[in-house]
Amino acid sequence: MTVFQSLHLRVIFLSLLTVASATAEDFYVTPEGVDAADRDGRSEESAWASLAYACDQVEAGAQAIHVLPSEYVATRTAYPRNGVAIDGPQPQRRDGVGPRFNT
Repeated sequence: MTVFQSLHLRVIFLSLLTVASATAEDFYVTPEGVDAADRDGRSEESAWASLAYACDQVEAGAQAIHVLPSEYVATRTAYPRNGVAIDGPQPQRRDGVGPRFNT
């Protein structure tokens, strides 16, 4: 691959990233939220209460679920669809021991 081809591929890749980020939708989770069909999760005021519920609601594609800082109790496993990013603080066990995950 020539330097020109490599540069051309990088430009195409960066262009695709720009398009994806421009069409991305943001959704929010906070313990003060409500897991209900009449909430759309598109703002902190209409946020959902659990990550698992948010993952069930958000369609595949360029989407982002923002988990707002707080203390959460997971009652079931969350399975995000393809293309859905989860953004938020790094989870840690209450006792401070155990794995930390980059989000």
